[in-house]
Amino acid sequence: MLKEWINKAEDDLLAARMLMEHEEFPVSVVCFHCQQSAEKYFKAYLTFREVEFPKIHDMIAILENYLIPLDITFSDIKQQTVLLTDYAVKPRYPDFLIELTVNDACEAYTALMDIKNFIISKLSLS
Repeated sequence: MLKEWINKAEDDLLAARMLMEHEEFPVSVVCFHCQQSAEKYFKAYLTFREVEFPKIHDMIAILENYLIPLDITFSDIKQQTVLLTDYAVKPRYPDFLIELTVNDACEAYTALMDIKNFIISKLSLS
């Protein structure tokens, strides 16, 4: 199941990367895919460690309730997690009216890559 989580995370990463290659791109969609990819990397690590986890999108809850108790160094990616966690729901619906910018998408992508690299190093798959 680890490989499947990684593959799904990579699909979302690829979607974000491909969208960002265009001069104009849907910023909220990129932010969403970055969040989704990072969340799947979190779940890949939990799967690797054989930890059951709820079907939630709140990355802060996953980090604080599951990952940090397993490995305190996960605290090192808390800032990136906070940045990404709201992108699971808010940008997808018009009633939240978040005005996202290209800079937000670039920051989301950078946060995702930080999380990916951190987790891949923990999985020794690099």
